[in-house]
Amino acid sequence: MSSADLTALYDEDCGLCDRSVSWLEPRVRGVRFVGMRGEGQASESLVVRSEVGEWRAESAVATLLRSATRRRWRTVGVLLGLPLIRSVAGVVYRWVAAHRSQISARMGWQACRVRV
Repeated sequence: MSSADLTALYDEDCGLCDRSVSWLEPRVRGVRFVGMRGEGQASESLVVRSEVGEWRAESAVATLLRSATRRRWRTVGVLLGLPLIRSVAGVVYRWVAAHRSQISARMGWQACRVRV
C-alpha cells in the first residue's frame, strides 16, 4: 500500500489534534489530512482510510508513522503494531483522547468540545 492512498480524518476543532496533524504533515509522505468539525468518526478518534482498510486511534497513528519520511518514525510505527506495545499505546491513546480538551486548554491551544 502506498502512503498516497491514505486519507486521515481528524477533529480540526481540537487544538491537540490540529497540532498533532501539523507535526505529522511534513513527516509523512502523500497522506491527505481532512479536518472534520465534530462530525462522525473523526470527532471520536483519528481515522485513517485506504482502499484496503480503515484504522482508528492508536492503529491509525501507527499506520501514519509507517508512512514517515524518516526511518526512526517508520520504526516507531512498526513497533506500535506489536501486540504488547499496541495494548499500552491503546490505553495511552484513549486517555489522551478523553482528556484532549483539558490538554489543549492547558497548552493554550483551542480547546475542543469532547463528545461523550
